[in-house]
Amino acid sequence: MSELALATAEDCRPLYELAARVKALAPWEFMEEDDLFGVIDPDTGEPNFVSVMGAAGEHFAVALYRGVSGLYSFLFVQELGPDAAIENVLDMPHIQLSFEDRELVEKRDREQMKELGLKFRGRAAWPIFRSHRPGYAPWFIDKAEARLLAHALEQLLELAPRLLDATENLLMPGDDQDFLVRVPDPAGGLVWRDETMTFNPPPPREMTIQIEGDALERVAQLPIRPGAIEVDCFRLLNIVAPPGERPFFPYTLLMVDAKLGLPLGIDMVTPDPILDELWTRVAAGVLRMLFTGGYRPREFRVRHALLFGVLSMISAQTGIKVKRVDSLENLDNVAGGLAAFMDQGGL
Repeated sequence: MSELALATAEDCRPLYELAARVKALAPWEFMEEDDLFGVIDPDTGEPNFVSVMGAAGEHFAVALYRGVSGLYSFLFVQELGPDAAIENVLDMPHIQLSFEDRELVEKRDREQMKELGLKFRGRAAWPIFRSHRPGYAPWFIDKAEARLLAHALEQLLELAPRLLDATENLLMPGDDQDFLVRVPDPAGGLVWRDETMTFNPPPPREMTIQIEGDALERVAQLPIRPGAIEVDCFRLLNIVAPPGERPFFPYTLLMVDAKLGLPLGIDMVTPDPILDELWTRVAAGVLRMLFTGGYRPREFRVRHALLFGVLSMISAQTGIKVKRVDSLENLDNVAGGLAAFMDQGGL
């Protein structure tokens, strides 16, 4: 994302003012993280969902989960609890206001605060605003995100005091899929009202894989060798930060001989422009590695559900069976060595 698209200090001025009011209200003293309510984006009509963090007295923040997919990614992580993987947490699409210690405030934050004449002191006193998108590292918010987060904080400040006086839980007006939602009326000068809305889980994602030219036909003509190949596509937590672009987590497509444990191919895949599109390019990478190796295995072994689906799409054309397994021992050994190499500054 270019610097021009990021929110300026003036774009964030209302957010700093709202953050001060949120800090004074301290909604984490009477709201739990799963006390969700919705806020409709006045610009797009999309539902977003507010969650307050800090009841445990550790991380004080307000998160705005984006869309129904953001809602259900949050609910999924809540259901997993301590069993949630780091990928599940990183891939929750949301915008966040958090109150941090000074050492977590970056140069751009400090410059904005200085431009606005703001000063903060003490633990968990510095408000910072971050955008979280699947596949990408947390980053500064853009102009549209600044406007949306301002609406959400305004509605939190409106609704939270009512929760203290309510005789019943306003945030759970019906069954588990019903939510209290703050809805704007643009014709009325952006006057907000309460509505109860039901949000069903998003439908299964549709995927069209990208294949290069006659790659399928060329691989289908390769000789078959007995044995299996372990295949995985996994995230590395080493952040890549191209100049002038949003930092991201690279994904590694790795193929390893299931018997010998020898790496047969490795490729880096980026989440650009969105994480879901990464998976549409994985099949092309697998086909390139097979053609370079000069043979087809009898079987692919995978554990990732999406990767299983992707390779199943090319199974009939390549004549390679796809088997879902719980463990990829040889591949994990190679991946561990790769991660250690990356930690030492490799690649």
